[in-house]
Amino acid sequence: MTESTSDRNWRALHVFCHRGKAAADRLVTATIAPLARSLRAEGLIDRWFFIRYWEGGPHVRVRLAGPDKERLDRAQAMMRAALETPLSTEPAPRLDPVEFYQQFAIPADEARALEWNPDGRVVEAEYLPETDRYGGPDAIGPAEDLFHISSELAAAVIARTPGEQARTGVALDLLLGFVSAMYTTASESVRWLREYATMWRYLDAAVARTFAQTHAAAESTMVATGLELMRRRDAQKEAAPAAYRQWWDAVGRMTDRLRELGRTGRLTGSADSVMVSHLHMIYNRMGMTASDEVYLAWLASLLIAAPGKYPDYFADGPAAPDRAYHELSKFRPVTMGDQQPRQGEPIVRVLEFASDEAVPLPPVDPALAAAPLAEVIAARRSARDGFTGRLGLDRLGNLLGLGAGVVDTEWYEEADPPTPRQVMANPSAGMAYPLIVRVLARAVEGIDPALYEYLPRTHELQMVGTATDVDVLRYSSPFFLGDEPRIEVAEVPAVLFIGADLGRMRPRYGLRAHRFATLEIGHAAQSLLLVSTALGLRSVSVGGFFDDAVCEIAQLDGYDEIIGYMIPIGAPSDDANATTSDGGSHS
Repeated sequence: MTESTSDRNWRALHVFCHRGKAAADRLVTATIAPLARSLRAEGLIDRWFFIRYWEGGPHVRVRLAGPDKERLDRAQAMMRAALETPLSTEPAPRLDPVEFYQQFAIPADEARALEWNPDGRVVEAEYLPETDRYGGPDAIGPAEDLFHISSELAAAVIARTPGEQARTGVALDLLLGFVSAMYTTASESVRWLREYATMWRYLDAAVARTFAQTHAAAESTMVATGLELMRRRDAQKEAAPAAYRQWWDAVGRMTDRLRELGRTGRLTGSADSVMVSHLHMIYNRMGMTASDEVYLAWLASLLIAAPGKYPDYFADGPAAPDRAYHELSKFRPVTMGDQQPRQGEPIVRVLEFASDEAVPLPPVDPALAAAPLAEVIAARRSARDGFTGRLGLDRLGNLLGLGAGVVDTEWYEEADPPTPRQVMANPSAGMAYPLIVRVLARAVEGIDPALYEYLPRTHELQMVGTATDVDVLRYSSPFFLGDEPRIEVAEVPAVLFIGADLGRMRPRYGLRAHRFATLEIGHAAQSLLLVSTALGLRSVSVGGFFDDAVCEIAQLDGYDEIIGYMIPIGAPSDDANATTSDGGSHS
């Protein structure tokens, strides 16, 4: 941590409260916020903020700022005296340090060695600004301004929403305005929100354990009250309280400031990651949990992505969405002038969250899949079980290389001058190649269990995330659930996710992009299934899955980045009695 580069002096107080969230709320609304506003009105401070924290025991951290040190010392003394006044004459409930620290995954032995403060203790502390977390020296001053506005808003919300349901509703309103202040398009907002939700699965073990249920709760809310929430969303755009608008304006200014710093090379991290922290901290001030944040991020993304009232899923007639889309996306001679595909380069995916160096795959060995095509087609089956064992990296490399990789190089004579061009395993409209192949490797020899994206041009795997717990995988499809699932994935060594990047395809092909993208997914899936058969691997194409749950596992946004198939892959087996079925898809 580094010192703030703003010209303010700071004082910090920590007040420990073992009486639960409601008591901390009262501390903020009855003592901290009213006194801070009074101190500001008297000119003793010019900024203040608070956060909730856990180290040393549950407590509220109060920060006071001002240009005059003597006035600031007076303000600190007045705040300390107020905080030392007991919240209640009743004794505080006993809080065991070891049990308390367990929720932060701290082992008992370590917990016993940590500092512990009793209920009611007030400690003068040093304010150590998290300069790097909030964008660097040129961003910390504006960040502190936003802390102040966020604290004022959070204190007002807490005072007006003592009930959990009401506070959650306000938190959703604030979140929708927050992303609108950051982004101008729905696709950017949806992507950021879903990345925000997914982030918590990797940061918080408790969140990870209940992630699927939290996601399902957001979807249940959307199904039950989506229209009401959409009306509320639209009403907020027109008549949001002034305090909301002040905060949203501040969020917009902060985002613009960070992006400008990024353009000039003066930003630590990225604007998006810094704004993650700003959002998290207002929710912290409001007393929301990380699981609450996941729920809200998913629900907000569903609201933004929603096209309006959902029709009957099996609706018939010309207004049925599938028929309407098919008609609207047709090429017609009379309109082809306006529908003519726009020129563009092949899609090059940028992996924002790639980690470590890419893993080279063994070169493709056609001899491993040399069976005659007619025999392979006749032998292909959709397996229901037998997805066990360890998968060799050589076989995975052959599967990806022959099924979705570069299979040849030829000269492109139409170029000036002629240039060599890689030939892919599957056709693609206009050679756009929007295909995405991600691999959930759970038991693959030679690589760590993790989520990877296949890089066909270089025949490599790039790690993009961690391996998913098997229970999360089970919850991703109705065919994986139950005591006797249609498809058993408990020990599956690898799962392929076959998808496409519509966001990069759409500017070239408009409404036709979705057709072309799903066709390409189908081409690749068929190739991969046939190659897996030739390699002696068990496989099944699964098209019946919970879309957003699967996209979350594959770390795709589910909005512009879509998935058409999951393909569980089993290691070679001599078990002739293993079961085959349609696997919820195709046999």
